[in-house]
Amino acid sequence: MHDGTIAAAKPEPSDGLTKITTLIFAIAAGLSVANIYYAQPLLHSLARDFGMSPSSVGVVVTLTQVGYGLGLVFVVPLGDLIAPRRLILTQGALSILALVGVATATTEAILLVSLAAWASWLSWCRYWLPSLLAWQHRPTEAKLLAP
Repeated sequence: MHDGTIAAAKPEPSDGLTKITTLIFAIAAGLSVANIYYAQPLLHSLARDFGMSPSSVGVVVTLTQVGYGLGLVFVVPLGDLIAPRRLILTQGALSILALVGVATATTEAILLVSLAAWASWLSWCRYWLPSLLAWQHRPTEAKLLAP
């Protein structure tokens, strides 16, 4: 039954992500993945500074990739068990500690362990940024997930 009155117009949720949100997602994903490869141009300098042989310095990049993979397996699932705010703060603090270890490393062992630890926490960063943005935009998320 229609009584002839006009209902107040409600703003419709957008049909998808805005261009700026898409750009932020693209930049965040690109930078997080690129981070594990940034050491490659520095391998010669790292070998010289840490007294590593040219054949063994490649383990620097290998360990960051292994650390990233371990983070995907062991750290990312923590997002289902721990509150996002607490996990983000913990991840940030542990990343800072690992990067301080990288920056102040005086031996090959400290450098390699710090890089692997940093990369394992970096893997989770790639997942919490989109989750946070989606959480702040629940109507958009619901529309995108609708069948």
